[in-house]
Amino acid sequence: MSTDAQGAGTARRPRLAVLLGDPNGIGPEIAVKLLARAETLAQADVVVFADPSMLAAGERIAGKRVEMIRCTPGSIATRPSQPTLAAMDLIDANAITPGQATPAGGRAALLALEAAAEAALRGEVDGIVFAPLNKHAMRLAGLAQDDELRYLQEKLGVTGFVSEFNITGPLWTSRVTSHIPLRDVADAITGAGVVAAVRIADRYLRVAGVASPRIAVAGLNPHAGDGG
Repeated sequence: MSTDAQGAGTARRPRLAVLLGDPNGIGPEIAVKLLARAETLAQADVVVFADPSMLAAGERIAGKRVEMIRCTPGSIATRPSQPTLAAMDLIDANAITPGQATPAGGRAALLALEAAAEAALRGEVDGIVFAPLNKHAMRLAGLAQDDELRYLQEKLGVTGFVSEFNITGPLWTSRVTSHIPLRDVADAITGAGVVAAVRIADRYLRVAGVASPRIAVAGLNPHAGDGG
């Protein structure tokens, strides 16, 4: 249950869970640099689900320090213009080995993702933003799904077609298939799959404020067309 000062039924700013990603990768550094920018906190309240040792490592590499208030993942408190650290015991500082994919690193990323997903299920956060993960390390730590998207789909009880979007300015890109060998892609492309991919893109472009989305479907064959 949230412990912020806003009463029940009172409108609040969006609250985002931020994860540092794999402790052995570039995630902690990237997250610290973003959190150090005032504009990052201008439109949303930020709760960082992380081990303090991961945060400290990111601060050392980035050469920046981020002042945060502290809480626990089960009792989230936020303050405008200042991030919150939901401190977790995820990894020993001595187990952080930059540049290596390890079970310890994967476990830290997976546990943080789990905690953020559970906070989303409780309605305590409105979205999850994570720095780069290492899928191999997460599998070493016990990830049973193909990737973090399928993990979240199962954790949040989402049914039907799911997709990720890559966004650059006004351009959104998505796909019909994901994380399968290239040689299998052609057989995995179906009419129903294309329709599902178009519909989910249309739906969330509208949610993002695009009144009449224009969606182009790229041909799998680079010479698609030419009269068939």
